Amino acid sequence: MKKVLLYGFGSSPIFINPFIKETKKRNILFKYSLILDNSHYLDMMSTVINNVLCIKRELPNNISQDIDLNELKNYPSNLFKDIESEKRTLKNKNSEEQLKIAFATYKLIKLFILKIKPDYILYIQHPENMTGVMISNIALELNIPISVPISTRNIDTSFFSNSYQEILPKYGKINDTDTLKAENFFTSYRDKHISSSIKNKDIFITPINFIQPSFYARLKKYILRYFVETENREFSTFYIAFVNNLPFYRNFIWFMRKTINKTMYNIDSFTKLPNKFIYYPLQYTPESSINIPAPYYIDQLRIIDSIRMSMPNDMMLIVKEHPDCIEVRPRYFVKNLLKKAGVVVAKYDMDSREIIKQADITISVSGTASFEAFLLGKQSIIMSPTFFDSFIGGVCKSNDLKETIVNKLNIKINDEEIINALARIYSVSSKFYGITAIGNGGVMMTKENVNNFIDAVLIHINSKENKYNEK
Repeated sequence: MKKVLLYGFGSSPIFINPFIKETKKRNILFKYSLILDNSHYLDMMSTVINNVLCIKRELPNNISQDIDLNELKNYPSNLFKDIESEKRTLKNKNSEEQLKIAFATYKLIKLFILKIKPDYILYIQHPENMTGVMISNIALELNIPISVPISTRNIDTSFFSNSYQEILPKYGKINDTDTLKAENFFTSYRDKHISSSIKNKDIFITPINFIQPSFYARLKKYILRYFVETENREFSTFYIAFVNNLPFYRNFIWFMRKTINKTMYNIDSFTKLPNKFIYYPLQYTPESSINIPAPYYIDQLRIIDSIRMSMPNDMMLIVKEHPDCIEVRPRYFVKNLLKKAGVVVAKYDMDSREIIKQADITISVSGTASFEAFLLGKQSIIMSPTFFDSFIGGVCKSNDLKETIVNKLNIKINDEEIINALARIYSVSSKFYGITAIGNGGVMMTKENVNNFIDAVLIHINSKENKYNEK
């Protein structure tokens, strides 16, 4: 029997119960332990798993005034970088408190892992905060293999990675089926617009019922957490919970922001685009797609300044707001963009695909736009690790941006190159989802997804690339 440590973020613990039931039904011999970020599903999980660590519940009694940073000498990451992966709450505290909480979190996770001695760590969804990043880095420090579900975005499949940085597994071997899938997708993608949202849900038809507690039950638990989990006593935590339970209020705030923000742009048609330009579509923020792989660029003005100060003098930088972020991004951000020399702000509802087609280069921190440009045969640059970075020349460092832009202008991408890359992705991916359990069309909480998820897990942990079989 192998010991598997599960990590449940957000609503993903809802998925754990049917996952465990199905592995037992299949006679897959796993002994489970669990790390939870918060106590929302602690009672439910404690009935099915004996060893559960709830970070928010344990933190108040483990934050020490004395911090010995020498204990981090073998930690393979930067603790301050990990802190920046948080979206909101932790970073509202002063720097000393942030360090105390981060250090206490590190010790809690490490001591729990040393106690459990898992053979494997399995993420239910891609990490979205400091805890998820720390678990991965502590696993690396202790030489414990992990599996993290990664979405291939436009392709609408998923794979398991040995890293939260979306690194593509090496064990895949391209066969004729993979090549055929790649050719079909390539043809379809060129012929029509395909978004990165969940598209084909036909096979996920058997829902797993889960009754969400009533508003009053959730309020009661929130009051309990307020008194027990002192690190949750922040206005931002309360406010987020408040607006999520009053959608009419939240939607009104979003409507007002959208009304103001949608008026801020320089151009509103493709005919007004410059002859030569680089395209940078703003990514949604705060969002794990930036916070986790590249927290340095959470302030996207940093990458925008890097681009405009690195591009040739005969080029302009086109920046466009993310359509879903126009409701939540502060007004001052785009207002500042309008004052930056070399930057042209496109109207938020202009078709990004058409801008990519006309752009000389598309650049993003970690966004789908760079992958979309590659699929369209256009040059692109990515600033952080992701599953497709090797196909477009690898991750670009800020210091290399000027040289990379110049070199990219002279390189063509052929169709065979794109099809081979797609086949490589298909060789390690399959149709399953490792996402938030609530929403997204309900695909996560279906019997079909549970089974496909388990199949993909077994393929990944039993591959030669992992050390699972050596234990």
